[in-house]
Parts: sequence; C-alpha cells; structure tokens
Amino acid sequence: ALSGILHGQEGELLERYSPWFEQLQAVQDEDWMRITGVRRA
Repeated sequence: ALSGILHGQEGELLERYSPWFEQLQAVQDEDWMRITGVRRA
C-alpha cells in the first residue's frame, strides 16, 4: 500500500506501478489517496 498521496497524483503512480503490481486500486479520503495492489509473481 502507498499512502500520503494527494488527490490528482494517483493516475501517474498507477501507471508507473502497473508493470510490477496487479489489482491496483486507488481510494480517496478527502484530499488524500491510498493505492493498494498485489505484486506480480
């Protein structure tokens, strides 16, 4: 999980982490985002 991400930054991070992680999800809590995913085998 990545936390402490500001709303609006998640798109670039999802794109950059997608080669190494699957099932990536971004969840918003006010102005903050949390990204979770499963590392590819």
